[in-house]
Amino acid sequence: KDKPFAMLGVNCDDDNQAAIDAIKSERITWPNWHDGAPGEGPIAKRYHIRSYPSLFVIDGQDIIRHKQIIGEALDGG
Repeated sequence: KDKPFAMLGVNCDDDNQAAIDAIKSERITWPNWHDGAPGEGPIAKRYHIRSYPSLFVIDGQDIIRHKQIIGEALDGG
């Protein structure tokens, strides 16, 4: 709460155009990257992604502060 953050997206859709279409239709405005096949891309390997969606809070020193947080926990509550 009350701390600045940046939202970044990573997708692993087999069909890159489907990901682009979803970004447009859902009006996603934050930066997004395509990481290749699920679990095979460099981002998924670095962060040991095993399920989708996955959510991480990473601080300015590249330290993972929270993994797999959802709902009210994400609000800082």
